[in-house]
Amino acid sequence: MAPGESPLDPESGLFYQPEARPVFCIGQHDSGRHETLTEADYHRVLDAGFNFVTSPITNCHFYDRVVALYKDHLVERAEWVAKRQLSPGQTTNASLPGPIVPSFRDEDIALFPSAYAGALVACVSPWIDLCSEDSIINSISRQVLNLEAAYANFCGARSVVIPGPRADGSGKGTAHFARAVQEALLVATKVNFTIHMPMYREPGLGETAATFAQASKEPSGAESAASEEIDLFSAWDTWHSIRTICNYSQRLFVGVPDRTQTKIQLWALEKNHNAFVYLLRQNKDKWDNRVKVVKTDMRGWEGPRPISGKVGGGKVDILVSELLGSFGDNELSPECLDGVQRHLARPHGISIPQSYTAHLSPIASPRLFQDLGARVIGEPNAFEIPWVTRLYQIDFVAQKGVPGHPRFQKAWEFFHPVAITRADDRIAEHGVGANLSSSGYGSMACSAGLNEHNTRQCHLTFVCRTRGVIHGLAGYFESVLFEPQTESKEPVELSILPEHIDRKSKDMVSWFPIFFPLKQPLYFPQDSELEVSMWRQTDDAKVWYEWVVEAYMWVGPKTRVKIGASDFHSSRKTACLM
Repeated sequence: MAPGESPLDPESGLFYQPEARPVFCIGQHDSGRHETLTEADYHRVLDAGFNFVTSPITNCHFYDRVVALYKDHLVERAEWVAKRQLSPGQTTNASLPGPIVPSFRDEDIALFPSAYAGALVACVSPWIDLCSEDSIINSISRQVLNLEAAYANFCGARSVVIPGPRADGSGKGTAHFARAVQEALLVATKVNFTIHMPMYREPGLGETAATFAQASKEPSGAESAASEEIDLFSAWDTWHSIRTICNYSQRLFVGVPDRTQTKIQLWALEKNHNAFVYLLRQNKDKWDNRVKVVKTDMRGWEGPRPISGKVGGGKVDILVSELLGSFGDNELSPECLDGVQRHLARPHGISIPQSYTAHLSPIASPRLFQDLGARVIGEPNAFEIPWVTRLYQIDFVAQKGVPGHPRFQKAWEFFHPVAITRADDRIAEHGVGANLSSSGYGSMACSAGLNEHNTRQCHLTFVCRTRGVIHGLAGYFESVLFEPQTESKEPVELSILPEHIDRKSKDMVSWFPIFFPLKQPLYFPQDSELEVSMWRQTDDAKVWYEWVVEAYMWVGPKTRVKIGASDFHSSRKTACLM
């Protein structure tokens, strides 16, 4: 470098060298655009030289719905005062119900799952006001953030931009904002959040979209009096507060063809509101609106409408469910199907799947044991939780080909539909909304035992020829989706069992196995037998698993001694709620 030259001097020959300049990623964002970004639009923007493309999550239709919700709530509160003669103290009671932002509709959405969604930067609506000291405006804004963040997470977006506070200096407003972002981090677990903020507050460069606070003509907690002097560090103070309350999160940054003429009705039930919106779009774009899509828990569904139009009078001929977990029943498939089978036509109604079985095999996996050991700090019950995970660096310790004691053994089986259940009797007597978790009975936790028929237990023996150690149990499932009535045809099956997957479900990667860990490795000598006891338990409100492993060795033709045992494990503390 010649005397007097500087890499930052435009007259210097070094100024245009790449290593002397910061690298900027330039993207295109149009806050006024509400149309869905197509794949052609996406590639057109990239071809124009931009590095990334942004997309709003919702559109003006959703904004209008939210504004109408807010105004209707104000009218409702005024009616409470007039009709119920509330006193001034009662009108300011914080326990009065506030507005709840409803789930998205198809017409509310500007972002949908797609092959390129992971490359988009999703933008939260700029009109929310998370800093508002008005509890109603703040609550609505927080709900909108949660809905949009969760939906962007569902669509596969990797990054979400949240408009930052519009002004600094309001500690309360900033705390409200940071707490809302912290909640969004828990709602959307697979995306990174960028808080859009300036380096410093320069007049005229802020967000121009009207907020709830401005629309209500009330001062917002995010607004502060204009100052003639620009504070270069006020924006940093705000960002520091947000980052601190969010515990320095690593995800938070600043910046089938028709074959017959039979007329049928197709109903699709979906409880997840994000998947529900996606089904609405699929129904419109791909299925020609031939499917009746209902947002509900299948257990509370009133049933299909017959030709007469009366609600709840029809029956289902074929019930197709997608509830199978890695262990068959670990995602509450039995409980969910129990709640909807009352709508299945008898005796010809078919449930798909018709049955599923759970299978176990003891394994050695130092890697999994090590990984769980690292989790104990944040999750004390890590070794009593069944984990759905890819099983790699493992060894199946049970011997192959032992008569009566195969390497993979069936734990239990479920069939659907169930001919008789106590829950059906309770519903028939008291209605669909009846409380099914009564106490004072002799079942688990003194419950009424309405789900007792879905408990299971097994005791399995595995033969081990060589000495070794086990760190847990590998769980798998097989399912008979449909078994034809004619004997000449094979049943349609699914399987993730290593011995059968290539024959029954070749190349299927939809499920990982499940792993039931042991708190401490269990050693066994050569020619040992491992006995596995497992239970599927329920108290009418929750479902959990319990398991224990024991090691035995033969010391004579008829004598066997116990040489070791694991702790008793129970996932009751993290049970699945029914």
